[in-house]
Amino acid sequence: MQLVDEIIRAIVYVYGIITLYKVAILLIGLFLPRKRFPKSEKQHRFAIMICARNEATVIKQLIDSLKKQDYPRELLSIFVCAHNCSDDTAKTAKEAGAVVFELNDNKHRKAYALDHMLKEIDREHGGISSFDGFFHFDADNVVDKNFVAEMNNVFAKPEFDMFTGMRCMKNFDDTIVSGYSAVQWYGIMGRRDRPYAILGLTMPINGTGMLIRSHILARGWRWMGISEDSEISLDMIARGVRGTYCQDAKLFDEQPVGLRILLRQKMRWARGNVVAYIKYLPHLILGLFAPYRQPKKSNSISTPPQKNSETGQKATLATTEQRLAFVSLDSEDLSEDVASQEGRTSSAAESEIKARRPWWKPPLSDVQKRFSVLDSLISFTPVWMLSFILAILYPIGAFIYWLAVPEHGLSPMVINFMFWFASFYLWHCLYNMVAIIRENGDIRLQPKYKTLIHFTLWPFVQLIIDFAQFFAVFWPVKWKPIPRKVYKTIEDVCAEPTLKDTIVK
Repeated sequence: MQLVDEIIRAIVYVYGIITLYKVAILLIGLFLPRKRFPKSEKQHRFAIMICARNEATVIKQLIDSLKKQDYPRELLSIFVCAHNCSDDTAKTAKEAGAVVFELNDNKHRKAYALDHMLKEIDREHGGISSFDGFFHFDADNVVDKNFVAEMNNVFAKPEFDMFTGMRCMKNFDDTIVSGYSAVQWYGIMGRRDRPYAILGLTMPINGTGMLIRSHILARGWRWMGISEDSEISLDMIARGVRGTYCQDAKLFDEQPVGLRILLRQKMRWARGNVVAYIKYLPHLILGLFAPYRQPKKSNSISTPPQKNSETGQKATLATTEQRLAFVSLDSEDLSEDVASQEGRTSSAAESEIKARRPWWKPPLSDVQKRFSVLDSLISFTPVWMLSFILAILYPIGAFIYWLAVPEHGLSPMVINFMFWFASFYLWHCLYNMVAIIRENGDIRLQPKYKTLIHFTLWPFVQLIIDFAQFFAVFWPVKWKPIPRKVYKTIEDVCAEPTLKDTIVK
């Protein structure tokens, strides 16, 4: 048993050393101001995709908030896929002003709805290339009126191809479960998204509130796993495609209020993340060590794709393949507009752009890409399995060992277990406290006596989640719709005082 103790201790120490860089990133997120993007003079055309299954009670609020954006209405097209619905989702979305596609295929994954929507847009609504980028929202969201305008500002940065906004919560203090789920999201944005944006690193994009350039989706939605956002994130990061976070673009999301619903959601995400990690592990390793630049397939880049024609479709695919092949270059290096002007070759366009940019930008971009790959390799490792081993398997094994060899006693093993549990509890309390303090200006939370009780119990909820995630790896998880409990409009949410407002008063 002593050997087991040493092995576990060694694993903990090694992982702690490997992830020590995250402490520095956390401090950057805590103390440095958010990354801000200058206002873009150009206003891009966007498609907004919403996947919905039995969301008739909330989808109107989302569409209404999108129609109230401080952005030219003619540059926004709202599409809804009513996927295997048995209620009035399609009817409600149509009446609210969205273009609705109905899909009944008994495939209960969001990826199939996204792929169907893209195919319909490509066939009936001007083609994928007629839009500059594609948003995706969950049906229970509502969106701040400046969301699209802020995302348009960051979209103007050509070195990025994927974007994600700030995910705020509609029901932070409804229950202990919704509070736990909300504080986890705020913590992720504080310790990962904000500092990564400051440092120019690529973080995994959220499933809702994400924006993707159209060239990446030219061949449809190809990431068909349970966690489609994790799959596209790992795939693009491995290829060297960069993404960033815009904290000024805010959406509001509903969190599960019951433990059973939260467990089902977390188990599905955990299994999907593990599957995606295994699938893209070779790609990530290759992206970490192999040179990004690959042999050219042609000496020129295709002309801008034409809408609704066979030639246009082929041009779109060719451009996408080339763009994803030359991942050593920033997006601006393969800009279709620059490369196609006056019939110039890609080499001429690249030479002109390289002459304009600082000498240090290419090596810095390469470092940022490779570090993002390394971070994904570390961050997607299922370390929550260690919690299950230390909290369940280790005590059981220690007790069995004591029954077999009672003279060794239980004291050393009990001390090890208590030390681990105390560290686990205190770390999560500190993590949750820092997240609440750092994001107090965006948290809709009224300090109450029950909130303090919830705070002390959130680490136990995390422990339950870790156990459930362990079993999810071996236990098939089916997607089921989440019952909606919050029907707030964007006006209702924005009218609620934040924690900062309450403290100031």
